Amino acid sequence: MAEEEFLASKEWGQFLFINNFRGQLLGEVRKPSEAIKELAKTRKLAITHIDTMKSAEYAENLFLTARLLTLVNKYQTCETYLRRTVKLLEASGEYPEMEALVAFMSSKLYNKMMRTGDEEIYLNKALSALKGLDDDYARAVFYYVQAERLNLTQLFLKADFYKAAVRYFESGNHTSDYLYYYSLMKLSQQFSSFQSDFEKAVSYCNRAEQYALDNHLSKAKRYGLYFAIGDVYRSFEKYDESLKYLKKAETLILEVFGHQSFEHLLSSLYLGRLYRYRGEYDKASDYFHKAWDIGKKGWDGHFPHEFTMYGEMCRMYANAGQPDSALFLAQKRLTYDLKKDTFGIHEVPPLANKDKTVRYYNSLVVKLEAYNQLYRHNNDSSIIEYALNHCRKAFDLIDDLNHEALEETSGIRNSVRTKAVASYALFFALEKYRRTGDENYLVKAIEFADRSQANYLRYLMADRSEKHISDKEKALRKKIAGIENEILDEDLPAKDARLFNDSLMALKSDLVEIVLNPDINHETVEKQTLEIPAVNVKKLTADMPENSAVLLYHIVDFRDDSEFFQKADRSSDQKLVAFLMDSQGVLVSSSTFDENFKSLIRGTLRGLKTGDLVRLKKNGTRLSERLLAPFESRLKEKSHLVIIPDAELSDISFESLPYGNDEKWLCEKFSTSYNYSLGLWERSQSNADPNPKSLSALAPDFSGNQGMIISENIDATADSLMAHNPDIMRDGEHLLPLPQARREVLEIEKLFKQEGNKVASVELKNATKQRFFEMARNTDILHIASHGYSDVSDYRNSGLFFSAGKGAESFLRLNEIYDLKTNANLVVLSACKTNTGDKVRGEGVLALPRGFMLAGVPNVIASLWKVHDKRTKELMVTFYNALLDGKTYADALRDARLAAIRKGELPLDWAGFILIGN
Repeated sequence: MAEEEFLASKEWGQFLFINNFRGQLLGEVRKPSEAIKELAKTRKLAITHIDTMKSAEYAENLFLTARLLTLVNKYQTCETYLRRTVKLLEASGEYPEMEALVAFMSSKLYNKMMRTGDEEIYLNKALSALKGLDDDYARAVFYYVQAERLNLTQLFLKADFYKAAVRYFESGNHTSDYLYYYSLMKLSQQFSSFQSDFEKAVSYCNRAEQYALDNHLSKAKRYGLYFAIGDVYRSFEKYDESLKYLKKAETLILEVFGHQSFEHLLSSLYLGRLYRYRGEYDKASDYFHKAWDIGKKGWDGHFPHEFTMYGEMCRMYANAGQPDSALFLAQKRLTYDLKKDTFGIHEVPPLANKDKTVRYYNSLVVKLEAYNQLYRHNNDSSIIEYALNHCRKAFDLIDDLNHEALEETSGIRNSVRTKAVASYALFFALEKYRRTGDENYLVKAIEFADRSQANYLRYLMADRSEKHISDKEKALRKKIAGIENEILDEDLPAKDARLFNDSLMALKSDLVEIVLNPDINHETVEKQTLEIPAVNVKKLTADMPENSAVLLYHIVDFRDDSEFFQKADRSSDQKLVAFLMDSQGVLVSSSTFDENFKSLIRGTLRGLKTGDLVRLKKNGTRLSERLLAPFESRLKEKSHLVIIPDAELSDISFESLPYGNDEKWLCEKFSTSYNYSLGLWERSQSNADPNPKSLSALAPDFSGNQGMIISENIDATADSLMAHNPDIMRDGEHLLPLPQARREVLEIEKLFKQEGNKVASVELKNATKQRFFEMARNTDILHIASHGYSDVSDYRNSGLFFSAGKGAESFLRLNEIYDLKTNANLVVLSACKTNTGDKVRGEGVLALPRGFMLAGVPNVIASLWKVHDKRTKELMVTFYNALLDGKTYADALRDARLAAIRKGELPLDWAGFILIGN
């Protein structure tokens, strides 16, 4: 339509719309400068004929101009156009979704320009524009922006918001929106970098690639997809596939943006990182220097990704064995936000911005590796104290990250960091001890090793009065947990599922506001009563009975989650450091934790679980020598061992290891107990009760129709449980009956009642989850004879089965145990695999005893594998007989094992249950 026709018809909105579209097309065919001119000409013609305050087309014109300006690296001009657009839309108040998108793009621009304060301001503007809108598109954008606000301490909640954004884009048929595409790519990165789930990561990549095909994405937009897919394959060490996609991205960038573009800087960084992972350091160096040369020219006074550049190059130098260069660049990273270089190379600079704790921590880790290499190369003892100072700072940062974690999964992620830092600290402390003979450093080494045991569990159990948990936050977390359980437990119709998910995400949004704005609405301080004492090794050994010893095992492992090192590079560094503590003091032993060692563990477990005594004795004897022989002279005097295993040793039943020249089982010479850490063991010391007065026992009924009803009610518990599970289900439909469980609790009840001053309460037919909560409140011993379920892929799905109720009433999840109200001194989990689960470096086994410990129970008896119904009944009855005769928990469990050995039973039948506690 000619200009004069628009004047007559007054259809200037349509004129703007058509010419905006033309400008967008010009930009997508590599003509951004022409597109910017076209959009400016359109504005000039239309501005006197429209009300700019009410025209969405005019705002869109400004927005498109801003986006095109980023393609020609004119960031300050882009900022001007974005601010004009935001101001116009705010004044209009008629286009909140568009206002949110423009504010969001502004935040991304400020992220590129390293202006954190402005980035946060515009993220909040985006959220404010969307609040109160009820359509699916607005919700999708809102959740996407919420995800972008969260940092690396809240990764799992971040993923929840991205998934919610995808769900609402799809339900509202907005799958052609560019933010839908971004959400898919972000989720692919989440599941590759942070959750190590290859199938899910590739699934999201494939969906994003399909989006690109369906929407005919231009070359200018496809490069980001190839970056994301290439990085996913790199994360899973599929380097050839990664190279293919990253080279595709580089080709597109050179065609569209040119050699001096911001995008070419990014592609050079990505390719340099990939070559670093491949160990091709010359190629990595070429790409990093190419990125450096592009970056030095800068844009509007800024060097995009200068901080990232220091990180990539110091990682490369560390990987290539050039620690001096790595140390220098790591210090540049640490001082980057301080904007000054006045700190000495060995100083620990202060953290300039608490929002950047994770990246500061990552810089500390590469300095630690540089110190590690420098010490090994130069044998310079002066480095040790510098390294230990950096370790202490890193531990403080991890405490801060634990403090900020919004959910347990993020907190547990910090445990991997703790493990890496503790390994460095332990290495340097032991080297100082070796050089000087100063036993204070041996004590420090133990403290560092213990620091890496049950990191987040210890934090959760500690006095958290400084966290200032408000009543509002506490109530929110409880509601969120309740709704998540209902969603998992119920087979909900689509309409109800949507209502539940809407409620859940609304609550999580409220939680984000509370945590990200800690000074608002924190009206009440929550002070928990549980407190983990600081480990005092000298006092602990001085107070220890002469017949007892503590064995603490730490596998030195420098790997953390910061991507500083290739995964394969660190395996050769793994060593097993073992400490023996007794009334005489401390001994230490170190050995290589290599593939032969791991093979002995696998062979021992295979022999145990298959009943193959020849295999068990062959592998178990050699394993016993590795774990115990260094301390044989001191162990001869002992009758009780406390074992604190590292995660990779946690499947081993030490009781079933052959020990001594006569090849008797270890349990024939020692009683044993286990714990997650020295601090937790010290706590259980003061809570052991050798004379229980009361017992509450439950044995749910799974016979006949009951087993089918329960399995139907929990069929949404976890994907792996819905399938046929021979451990607990028959034909995938019925829970297997446990006839001996009923006899077990009735015989135990009879034993208690024979004692005049003992009380026993037993539930059989009515052994529901609700009844369990009631019986747990006031009892010395809580005994559950039932089916256990262990989900090694997601510990939150592990739990115990109870008699048929409705939905959630049949299955008790691990996270429901955390808030259990109980004064029990001992919990006995007489069920299969109750101490098995995912093993996390620095945290241990994520299994059911963890939940009871957090609920305040100091002692738990749990199983390491699938146990036999009848043999378990006999073992438990013998255990309670000995306990009621006045034996300790550990001695009573040992008596039960010895009775089984005398009857000729295999270790499979008597070694599966262990005592965690005292």
